[in-house]
Amino acid sequence: MCEIRDLTIQTSHPFSSVKINPLTLPIMFVEWFKNGKEMIKMAEKERVARVTEVTAGSPKGFDDAVKVGFARASKTIRGITGMRVMEFRVAAEKGKIVEYRVRLEVIFILEK
Repeated sequence: MCEIRDLTIQTSHPFSSVKINPLTLPIMFVEWFKNGKEMIKMAEKERVARVTEVTAGSPKGFDDAVKVGFARASKTIRGITGMRVMEFRVAAEKGKIVEYRVRLEVIFILEK
């Protein structure tokens, strides 16, 4: 009999290994696939999605930076179904915020 006590996931960053209790894996999968209806729709229509990263900035705020990123991605990527904000950053000069930046995952359906 084999027993798994924990699972270690190592990413490309040298300090970012994560230990996961196998009992929490079903919970993690529920979180990852929360939008079950979208996954079912994709399976019914035999669609395949792809994810790409975009970084965008705006002097107005994070909300505007997301809109700028979406507008620019929409010019070259067809079939966008969603975006996920991965990171928030700011650029500062002389003690003031000069630009709000976001790193986005853009999710889109591949064409046949």
